[in-house]
Amino acid sequence: MAAPAYLARAGTPTSVEDLSRHELLRGHDFRGRPRVWWPRVDGGRFPVDGGLVTNDHSLLLAAAVAGLGVALMSELTCQAALARGELVRVLPEVGQRAVLRVIVAHRSGMPAPVRVFVDAVHAHFRG
Repeated sequence: MAAPAYLARAGTPTSVEDLSRHELLRGHDFRGRPRVWWPRVDGGRFPVDGGLVTNDHSLLLAAAVAGLGVALMSELTCQAALARGELVRVLPEVGQRAVLRVIVAHRSGMPAPVRVFVDAVHAHFRG
């Protein structure tokens, strides 16, 4: 994801190789370490480097919206900024799909608040 103003100033990358000429805004991986690789949708990965590294998703989002560079973020994290046109998707081949599962002990006898939560999660993430 990147801000239109950043892309107007720095150019729009058209390939993973182009990212080496851009400011990359990096988050942390699942182990809590700064990302040194970004995933490809096809299952591969490629090395990344960049000056801004944070474990704060809000800061990463704010930096991208401010036009400081290209960031790897989930669509869920930046869906409002995308809708407002503050960010645009850059390379659809970069990223990974996430799977969300809600596991409950038994469907029968499930407390009403749990049923409401499961239904809400299903409705929100369907499709």
